Amino acid sequence: MVCAILNHREDPILIGVLGAASQSMPIVTAYDTLGEVGLQHSMKQTGAKAIFLDPHLLPKLNKPLKEAKSIQYVVYNSEQGKVKQEHIDALKRDHPHLTICGFDELLKRGKEQMVDAVPPKPNDLCCIMYTSGSTGTPKGVLLKHRNVVAGSKLEIGSRTLYRH
Repeated sequence: MVCAILNHREDPILIGVLGAASQSMPIVTAYDTLGEVGLQHSMKQTGAKAIFLDPHLLPKLNKPLKEAKSIQYVVYNSEQGKVKQEHIDALKRDHPHLTICGFDELLKRGKEQMVDAVPPKPNDLCCIMYTSGSTGTPKGVLLKHRNVVAGSKLEIGSRTLYRH
């Protein structure tokens, strides 16, 4: 399963990214600067099944989801202010197959239904990062777990945990 992320970098996003990695689920980054067409393209091209976004971006999903039919779950960042019920109602009206919930509800469900980790292998797909699309259709850059680890050399004190 691929999970699209339309958001700015914040704690719930990092928790989602780490959660996806713990299950060997690749993520797709789609920034709101891509616009509705770019978002639709990234979701269709990757076959993403879920999307995580800030609540104020919920109305921007309606049009892209008419073509990106693989999305089944919409999770909004419940730490980013109050969600407008009319935004959820509009999505449910136009896309009745969707399961829509806040991040806090997702965490609660996860605690109630714990699953074992499915660690990724170094050559497994970790992330598809979409370009801005300034010269046309946004393009996805594929990053494997080994690429992400190599790019995030982690040091704790003087002990290096990863050497390349």
